[in-house]
Amino acid sequence: MNKENCALVGVLGTAMLSIVLTCGMTAHAAVDIKENGTSIITTAKIVPLGANVSLTAVCSDHDGDGPLVWTSTWEFLDNSTQGRCNQHSITSTGVANTAGTWTITASCPDHAPTGVTGTLKIEEVSSLTIAGATEWATDIYATPQQAGQNVTITAVLNPTASAGDLPANFVTWSGGIAGADQLQRVVSRTTPTDVTVTATCGTSSQSVRIVVRRVDGANAVVTPTSSPTINNPGPANNCTPDDPDDHVVWHTTYNSADDNWYVRVDSLTLTGTININPWPSQPSSMVVPNTANPVDGGNINNVVGSNNRWSYAQSDMGDYDSPGAGRGPHWHSTSASSAHEMYHWNTEWMNISMGPTGGDWADTESDLELLTVSGASNLTEANAIASLTSAVNTRLATFRSAAWTCWAALPGEPGTGAGAYAAGMAVLNGLITNIETYRLSKSW
Repeated sequence: MNKENCALVGVLGTAMLSIVLTCGMTAHAAVDIKENGTSIITTAKIVPLGANVSLTAVCSDHDGDGPLVWTSTWEFLDNSTQGRCNQHSITSTGVANTAGTWTITASCPDHAPTGVTGTLKIEEVSSLTIAGATEWATDIYATPQQAGQNVTITAVLNPTASAGDLPANFVTWSGGIAGADQLQRVVSRTTPTDVTVTATCGTSSQSVRIVVRRVDGANAVVTPTSSPTINNPGPANNCTPDDPDDHVVWHTTYNSADDNWYVRVDSLTLTGTININPWPSQPSSMVVPNTANPVDGGNINNVVGSNNRWSYAQSDMGDYDSPGAGRGPHWHSTSASSAHEMYHWNTEWMNISMGPTGGDWADTESDLELLTVSGASNLTEANAIASLTSAVNTRLATFRSAAWTCWAALPGEPGTGAGAYAAGMAVLNGLITNIETYRLSKSW
């Protein structure tokens, strides 16, 4: 036997092969196994589940006619597959569809029965471990919001492998952000989120849902915000609020101490329509109706019987807040109408009707923020809001009814203590005083 030099090469493409070769009566130090030009005798070949694998055994004893055979624990390789040394090689291809560590031996027994042996590791993602969150249900984890903290998801491979054993991008991820290495993924707890994180290795994958629950800081009392539509000029003089609960904005916040979601009110915006109908103002014309302009060249005189006489203008405005009176036919001002309607809005609606004798917004907000649902039954903030909406609406209905009852009971006629008429009268009193000052200056 003068041709005893046999070489065995394992070619796996994206697969892993480790092979031991002896051929002939003597093992030769020149024997090597390479995969894409790199020796793989001492390093296991790692491939992902589902990878296409091609194994080639090559014998350099081209003149030999002994068998060249596989021996393997890998289910794909048929141990009866064989070639001849003088045929240079035998090749087997297949799909790495079963995870595990597989021993593969290629030998030419006529020359040396021990062969060259190596290892093929077919990896799958078998499970995920979660740190920084609590299991809420199968493959669902929840954690409260906390600035600067993360949930860490670690992929566990079968067979066991560390990140340093793996080629780049061997395990890929969706959801979350990169972790310490390719076996880890993180989800920030700084802001609320609901994300599914998936680790993939070949055709294997594992997923987990991570919910970071909203946690608010210190609560703040919500003061109603005024946002009426003001039409000036408008078709008439009136103030019409909308339902006070039309624009209540709220959310929920999670408390890990008792595992409950709580209502947290964001804002109450009060809307409605205020119409101001302009009163005529011709400051240099002796006509009525008009707005008093008691100056030389103005619209006030001392002509007896004239509707522009100083005393008549004072009298026509002076009984604005008297029982059965109100605005006179000839003398008034747009400013007085505006003061009247804005008192309805700013004082009677925004203040009195929202206060303790009305809807009592402060008490309403306090009651709303005592409403809770369990975190054990409501995974996300959206779930909690859905569960709390009915109770919130019930409490707001009570608030709405009380606010309207208060509004309707406020005095609204002149001479009855109606604040809106008093506000308009204050403006008219200023005009009356100006007329009196002008009269005295003219010695009328």
